[in-house]
Amino acid sequence: MSSTLIWVSKVKLLQKLKMKNIGFIGIGLMGFPMAKNLLKFGYNLKAYNRSQDKADRLKEFGAEISTSIKDVVTNSDVVITMLTDLSLIHI
Repeated sequence: MSSTLIWVSKVKLLQKLKMKNIGFIGIGLMGFPMAKNLLKFGYNLKAYNRSQDKADRLKEFGAEISTSIKDVVTNSDVVITMLTDLSLIHI
């Protein structure tokens, strides 16, 4: 199964479950295009990255930029993490 097909099926699942508010942690090489695509699909997205300038690039696509992990998870229906190391998350 191609990664594109997996991505589309996950987006369809979010639509089916009516999850519109997404928190996204990790706006790097993989996270940026994924978050950008979610915004294109019409989702409300709050983004967080340790280096805020990476997250700031999503503003022009309609993302809300969070300054903490606690802020990004608050009121999110689902949270996506795209990190190299989960030990980076400290709530």
